[in-house]
Parts: sequence; structure tokens; C-alpha cells
Amino acid sequence: MMMRGDQLYELDQIREQESMLEAAMRRAGSRRTRARALGLITAAGRRLRRRGGVGRP
Repeated sequence: MMMRGDQLYELDQIREQESMLEAAMRRAGSRRTRARALGLITAAGRRLRRRGGVGRP
């Protein structure tokens, strides 16, 4: 799978966000926070997919 540099960078940013959110969720432990964080993660993934960055050769 070939990806442009900006897409790789964006994917990296999303992964970084995910790990930060996971850490925050672990600290907070509240359901509402977890739901919001998961929403942010999936929204970021959807945005990237729409640009054709993920799941396509």
C-alpha cells in the first residue's frame, strides 16, 4: 500500500491521539469520557478513510 507523506503523518497523529485518549480514559474511567474519546477516534479514522488513506491499496 502506497501512501503519501501527509497521509502517513495524519495517520501517525491519529495514533498519537488514540494513545493519549486511552491514557486519559484510564485515568478518568468514566463511561461518558470513554464514549466521547471513542467518538473522537472513530471520527478521525472516518476523516482519513474519506480521503482514501486507509483500506485501499
